[in-house]
Amino acid sequence: MEESNVERILIAGQTIAAGKYVIKRAVEYSKKRVVFPPDPIGKYQGIQYPLADAWIRLEAADQMKWKALELLEMNGDLKDVGYYANMAKYLSGEACSLASRYSMWTHGGYGYSIELDIERFWRAAELFEGPGQISSHMILNFIATNILDLPRSYGE
Repeated sequence: MEESNVERILIAGQTIAAGKYVIKRAVEYSKKRVVFPPDPIGKYQGIQYPLADAWIRLEAADQMKWKALELLEMNGDLKDVGYYANMAKYLSGEACSLASRYSMWTHGGYGYSIELDIERFWRAAELFEGPGQISSHMILNFIATNILDLPRSYGE
């Protein structure tokens, strides 16, 4: 399972970077796009708040990633490393998915165009959140049974 911890930390780093990339692209676009002159759409809270929300979630996931990495480098208890690695992967996957969705919304119909790589990140965000070596449901199960000490929902 040690390699699994490293992989989850790596995936968290990738998804955080992807999420921040699409948010930055949305911010750049929203500063230039004018629908109701003279103001760019980035002036409106309907654009600002979702992007800010996604950014906060990405930053929270990043802190979990750094905590997991710190414990890993200190040769900390594998259960503790797994705890933070799981939470980093879970939070980063959800945050990246939100960031991609909000970036698509900011770009409107233009976000779906292949020339703009936002749609590629939007499609890929589903892979970060769900499948892979450890899915989001497996992470929730790990936290529920190992951290919250709830009974297992599956057979012995």
